[in-house]
Amino acid sequence: MSKESAPDNVKDYAEIRIEIEPPIAWIILNRPHRLNAITPKMISEIEDALKELHVREDVKVIIFAGSGDKAFSAGADVNLLKESDTTYSGYTLTIGLSRLAAMIEEYPKPTIAAIKGYALGGGFELALACDYRLATENARIGLPEINLGLLPAGGGMQRLLKMVGVARTKELAMLGEQIDSNEAKRIGLLTKVFPSEGFDEEVKKFALRVAEIPQHALKAVKLAIRAESESSFSSGSLLESFLFDLLITTKDSKERIEAFLSHRKQQSKVE
Repeated sequence: MSKESAPDNVKDYAEIRIEIEPPIAWIILNRPHRLNAITPKMISEIEDALKELHVREDVKVIIFAGSGDKAFSAGADVNLLKESDTTYSGYTLTIGLSRLAAMIEEYPKPTIAAIKGYALGGGFELALACDYRLATENARIGLPEINLGLLPAGGGMQRLLKMVGVARTKELAMLGEQIDSNEAKRIGLLTKVFPSEGFDEEVKKFALRVAEIPQHALKAVKLAIRAESESSFSSGSLLESFLFDLLITTKDSKERIEAFLSHRKQQSKVE
């Protein structure tokens, strides 16, 4: 991300930031104090940003990135999940994330996830919806929801199935373990891995290369790939959201969320 972007090419929302460097636009998840954790408000702001950038002829490639160096996004804000006593909050968050991921996947302009640090849970699911995923050598990705007694509910498991098959999807979703960027690249989840130093410039060079490709052909190829790989995706995403909502009301899930938040508070005091 350029720190020298002209003021008229920068737009700050409450939880995201847009930086436009034609032919590139950066959508920056901007909650570094929460490791860029995803909220319904952030989802809504990203949707608005994508609609705004869609009509700009000078923008040909969209890059998603996280503010700071610690995380692309550590997933859904767990504090919001703690508040899900019945059905509303969890369902609102997961159905919103599923809708956003589908919007990114179907977006006519090519999209890139620039991953520094952690891309976990919903953050990883957002990255999976992008056309390309570029990461630093020290990046960590995973779907840790099962450790909270939950499941990924933003369409990530279905995208993983198409990318890496049943065995790897079970390993990531059912064990909840993180893998490093080199392993993620080896199994086909990442497009490129770069050193942390100079990462933004490498991402920009990659984006400029994509921007030089004839845009009508790029849109056609993207549409064809999606159409040929599509199965009953909508019904699956809806099922995930309902299952997530059911799980979040269980005693086991609530206890795990409480333990997670307590552990994080203790770590913050030590640091």
